[in-house]
Amino acid sequence: MRGIQVVNVILLVLSGIALAGVGYRVAMDSGNHTGFDPRVLCVVHGVTLIAGSAQVLARRSMRGLAAWLIVAGLVGLAVGILVDQLDILVQYDEWCERGMPPRPF
Repeated sequence: MRGIQVVNVILLVLSGIALAGVGYRVAMDSGNHTGFDPRVLCVVHGVTLIAGSAQVLARRSMRGLAAWLIVAGLVGLAVGILVDQLDILVQYDEWCERGMPPRPF
């Protein structure tokens, strides 16, 4: 059981780092395109959400780490989808295919 908690903490940290990285990139650079596809980070957030949900189902209660995993997974997925759909941060090739739209802010 201790090993699962370690994995869950690692997922939570990775999800936080991914969110912080996207936030930093959006705040510090005025461009809206990047060489890295930010949608790939949805995989990390999806796994985090699944791990939190599995922990809730296994224990039949949402306490502590499980709640944080679910919140981090949902927020990460929402941010990942929104930055792509609103053209805030888009992979360069996709940005060119979309007609090089300007950043909305």
